[in-house]
Amino acid sequence: MKKPTKSQRDLRAVAITTLMGPLPNYGRSLLYTVVISFLAGFALDLLKTRVLSLSAIGDYFLFGGTEGFLIMCVPAILAAAFAASITRKERFRDRLRHFSFISLLSVVVSAILYILALLVSQNTNQLQTFVLLANSIIFAIWFVALFVTLNYGWKAIPISLIQPLLSISFLSIYNSFLIANLQDPFTLGIKFVISSIVLLFALASIFYIINAPARRNFGISTLQVMALFFAQWTYGSKRLEGVLAEMGEKVETFYGTALFRSAKTKKIKAAWLIPYVHFGPVGNLGGSEFPALLSKPISRRMNAPVSVFHATVNHDFNPVYSSVHTKLLGTYAKEISAMQKAPFSKTAVAQLMESSIGNARIFSITAGKDGFFAFSNAPQSTEDIEFPIGLILMNKLLGRSLQNAILTDMHNSKTNGDYMLTGTPQFYELYDLADKYSMGRQLPFKFGCHADPLGDFGISQGIGKMGMIVSVFEIGGRKSCIILIDANNVLPDFRREILLKVLANGKRFDFCDVFTTDTHAVNTISGIHNPLGRYCDRGKLAARIEEAIAGAILDLEPAEAAMSIKRIELDVLGVRRSPEVISTINSIVSIAKIFAPSILIISLLIAFLLSLAIK
Repeated sequence: MKKPTKSQRDLRAVAITTLMGPLPNYGRSLLYTVVISFLAGFALDLLKTRVLSLSAIGDYFLFGGTEGFLIMCVPAILAAAFAASITRKERFRDRLRHFSFISLLSVVVSAILYILALLVSQNTNQLQTFVLLANSIIFAIWFVALFVTLNYGWKAIPISLIQPLLSISFLSIYNSFLIANLQDPFTLGIKFVISSIVLLFALASIFYIINAPARRNFGISTLQVMALFFAQWTYGSKRLEGVLAEMGEKVETFYGTALFRSAKTKKIKAAWLIPYVHFGPVGNLGGSEFPALLSKPISRRMNAPVSVFHATVNHDFNPVYSSVHTKLLGTYAKEISAMQKAPFSKTAVAQLMESSIGNARIFSITAGKDGFFAFSNAPQSTEDIEFPIGLILMNKLLGRSLQNAILTDMHNSKTNGDYMLTGTPQFYELYDLADKYSMGRQLPFKFGCHADPLGDFGISQGIGKMGMIVSVFEIGGRKSCIILIDANNVLPDFRREILLKVLANGKRFDFCDVFTTDTHAVNTISGIHNPLGRYCDRGKLAARIEEAIAGAILDLEPAEAAMSIKRIELDVLGVRRSPEVISTINSIVSIAKIFAPSILIISLLIAFLLSLAIK
């Protein structure tokens, strides 16, 4: 059997996110609740009497459906509305959306169990036991949803009791439904409490098993992390950063800067920022929004477009706090100020090197003894390049008469391939290419830039808040174009569409490619992987890219350049932490798949037998 790649192992770890998706609005959930309750009532009335005739079926549909609405739907709607009104009143609509969906799931479960009860037996005691068991499961559904996914802590217990207690109350009042002679409310209450306690013990056992690997490896609670993770995905909470900080460590990393200014007016035309941090892990946590957080303030200060590129780093260099960007902002402000006072190079050279034995490509812009290098394996997998690989390549380039070498990853081909690791054929293709680098003849150059915030797209379409910035160089009559989009990689076929369209419309470039920042801000509940081209309006975006290229060409004028790369100390997730986290998640999933169903089935059987035993 073929050994799974690292990417495939990572995908297994995040496979649980495929179960997540945007919830329907509360109106749709309530409509589904009404329909399911009505149809369940019709089915239950039919099963109870089992008389098939046209008039009887009409009565079952009308009266049975009405009974189902009263017994299942009304308690569900009241529970959702009441729970939303007593929790987070400032976000009533969001809470109602969540609680309406939980109520809908509860109605589905109760309908299935009620129907199963009548299929199994007509014995009154057994039917009552099924009813109580159904409401105990409803309690468990609410508890897990509130405790784990919505981060309510132990406040989840009283809120979780609302719907089952309302259901039992409505059944007691309307006891002609399903069961002719319900027991007295006191006995029913005892049975319900016992069933619920059994399920709570089962859930506690499952929680203990799930918590064990993370507590052993990291000293943290898996449930706490899960709760904070869901809180981030549902309403943007950043409390998970505290857990990331406990796991993180201080490291020294690089921050690169490139400035381009008009040769005539000396006004800055654009800035390129290359912080050696990874823009993850997800949503608004850590460094996920760094491209926009760094670009926008500096752009306003300089009154010029600011591009933030993806450096040669992976998830080991995820900042643990989003507030780390303020330290980078201050550092970049000082560096840009110092660079503006130093000499700029009036000449440059743009070069493209391609592997003759593989897919590796290196594009460089060199001004004086400073160089900017971008790597890609497109159309093959172009994922993160590990920090040590970047250092190896940097040192090789510095041995080629360069003073500074800033390395970036184009991150422009999302496939099912593996990440680049030391010793792989893909690594050696880049390694050998770096050996072939020699600085070409530098000539006076022109530079043009155009920014488009792409505000009408947004994260659901795979585009972050930095938007798009297009840079065009003209050196010795040869043109190069960099299309940088704040996105998490590009689908290869969409990249090809863009490049073919650009070339087909008369834009003659010796080099042109799409770069992305690898922002994980676009990885939300709509999908853990959201590469450019999967959800966006491709035709509309391609047209905007062409407009931006035209704008950058119009902006071309004689220019000067300055580059620097220095070190900074930051708090990041840490070396090899990501593989440890992935391994731990895989262990948790493997254990849970075996033990969770077994524990739940045993607990349900115990609750059922105890309810039968109590007279």
